[in-house]
Amino acid sequence: MDKKKIALYVDKVSHNKKYQKIFNEKYPDMKAVYNDKITDDFLEWCNRIIMKKLSKKKSDKESKGTGNVDIYRDADIVDELAGGTLSATRIKVPAVFNITYDQYWVPIIKQEMDLYKKGMKPRVKSFLVFVEGLGKTGKTHFAQSAVEFKGYRSKYRIIPPGRPVYVIEADEANRQEAETKWYKYLPSKVNPEGYIHIADCYIESPETSFIDPEATLKNMYAAIFSLKDRQFGTLVIDPYSLLCDMILFVYLLKRSVDDGEEFMTFDEFLKPDRIIPPTEHQYKKKLIYELLRKLRRFTMNVILIGNLKPIYKADAKAKNPNSIYAMKPSGQYESDVQKGTEYWVDVIARMYKKKEVKTVKNKAGDLIRKTITRRYLAVTDSRFENKEIDDAKYIFVAPTFSEVINHLMEVYPK
Repeated sequence: MDKKKIALYVDKVSHNKKYQKIFNEKYPDMKAVYNDKITDDFLEWCNRIIMKKLSKKKSDKESKGTGNVDIYRDADIVDELAGGTLSATRIKVPAVFNITYDQYWVPIIKQEMDLYKKGMKPRVKSFLVFVEGLGKTGKTHFAQSAVEFKGYRSKYRIIPPGRPVYVIEADEANRQEAETKWYKYLPSKVNPEGYIHIADCYIESPETSFIDPEATLKNMYAAIFSLKDRQFGTLVIDPYSLLCDMILFVYLLKRSVDDGEEFMTFDEFLKPDRIIPPTEHQYKKKLIYELLRKLRRFTMNVILIGNLKPIYKADAKAKNPNSIYAMKPSGQYESDVQKGTEYWVDVIARMYKKKEVKTVKNKAGDLIRKTITRRYLAVTDSRFENKEIDDAKYIFVAPTFSEVINHLMEVYPK
């Protein structure tokens, strides 16, 4: 093998952190890297290792009778010493490809036999619910009503009780709701700890006097992950839309460049001073998906509160229908959260208000027509639907968490 190839291997191995660590541990009085440069001692050590490996390969080939040592490939040395890619002439099959049915599936089947056989305790699994709606439609009230959910037990599944309720917010709406509608569950002399706890994660930036996205997001994460081991209760993220916005804002705020970090600035209209590439939006999506994957594994119930945004469509009568100025509200709405959230949740519901005119008696006993506004919750999608879906059964008036969950769980065998 010529010196150029050997020098190439030495360069690859010397930049491998694994071998740098081995050298530092073996020779405490020496350093593999000093002032961001590879030391001569480490290079000499790498050269000895490679020559020893080549010598061993040569003797192995000769002992097997091949005699030809020129068939070595670059990937043979790079893969063995520096973790490089494999060549087509030397394919290593991962150990997991050789695992047998008895090794993998038999233990799982035994676990399921123990889980479902008669007399076994049902598994404990919470609900992950996404509730969307316009402002003042009752989303916060519905979420806090989980404090009265007593839990549910079926043949195979136990849903933990809804109390206590842990609310993560940044706009103070939940505390107002709790103080007016659910005050009996707040800490008191009768119940010192209470059953509704609200974490206001809002942190203000001292420089701008507006919300500090990075500090607020860290605070929200801390509040969420501190509950990962709780076995009962309900986590409410209200609004979940804000959490998505914070992740978008924070992770697009900075970008890595060769000479450090370049901060992205915004003008007075909060428009970025650079184009946001699609890859960054995809990274933001993956971050939110990782959070949702973790929430699915929580034992306690989780309620995500999302806002709605109007859907715009082009005005066909406009002179230039493709212009942004030709876009008008269509009267329909869509979720203002990360797309794909619906794949991770058990229940998707939309809350709305509807005015109804009814004939009632006044104090004088006269019949009068009165307009009454009622709040509704419509389950738009769910993992727990009957074979024959009756839309009327999935629309709830003045809904509570207990009413919705108990109805959906009717599909489970008792």
